[in-house]
Amino acid sequence: MTRPRPINSIALSSPLIQSIKNNTIDGSRYAVFDQHLSFAKILPSNQEALLKIKSIHSYNSRSSENYHNQVLESSDSGTQTYGRHFKYLDSISKIRKQQFRLSGVSLLISKNNLEEYNFKKIDTISDINIYQLFDHPILILQTSNYSTNKENHVDLVFPIQEEFILQNNHKKEFDDLKIIKLIPNNEETILFLSQ
Repeated sequence: MTRPRPINSIALSSPLIQSIKNNTIDGSRYAVFDQHLSFAKILPSNQEALLKIKSIHSYNSRSSENYHNQVLESSDSGTQTYGRHFKYLDSISKIRKQQFRLSGVSLLISKNNLEEYNFKKIDTISDINIYQLFDHPILILQTSNYSTNKENHVDLVFPIQEEFILQNNHKKEFDDLKIIKLIPNNEETILFLSQ
């Protein structure tokens, strides 16, 4: 028998959580950039929804091979434990690529000094530093700049032109429901959402 824990008995905030919330109000995410500071040490798996914050980290026992390959675009170490855990980023060169902007990450959390890589430190909570990325994440993109491969999968063509990034085009948003105003275009376009 499981016994439910009343919501008022769970700590729903801390200085670190509040700083993350304040700096991701645009819907962007945070990521841990420190192999000794996995996201599980900051926040237990699957608690982010309760706290209303988002990261790119995961605990998913059914994650797909496609997801594992995608993680390798951002992290040299990738996923661990048969792909169930994605705990941290570890490659400065990979997060500097324009493709990383599609992850929706705007903040890096680390005990390491990342200012030497030109990330802007915006807060320090205890010994944990919070850095802001200089390139804003791409959360919504409407573009005709893409190709389709033989498996009928869409590949975005880089570099992404800034005029295709939709800013503040959410007309209505409730949980998973989003109504988005698109820009009329003579060419066929696709809509990318960073979720």
